[in-house]
Amino acid sequence: MTGQSASEPGRTVIVVRGRFGPALSSALMAYFAEMTAVDGHTRLVADIPDQTALLGLLDVLDAVNVRIVSVNRFDEDAGPAHPSATETAGADWSPLY
Repeated sequence: MTGQSASEPGRTVIVVRGRFGPALSSALMAYFAEMTAVDGHTRLVADIPDQTALLGLLDVLDAVNVRIVSVNRFDEDAGPAHPSATETAGADWSPLY
């Protein structure tokens, strides 16, 4: 298996409730490699090096009152680390920027 351990950097998918407006999208672009929205949720993808960085990023989202639905590691070779990472996999995610 080629999956990453919890201590290695990796791609993380964060699903949040709601859509971001232009100002919030612009402010958060520096943190995320991808931001897409569908069905009242926004999918954020980031390369997060460690747990400290993840907690810091979650604090940033909390500070702007973003409601987090799920946080999952994603290994492109193995697929999502948890099924909830793909709950809306068949949905048509549209880019926010």
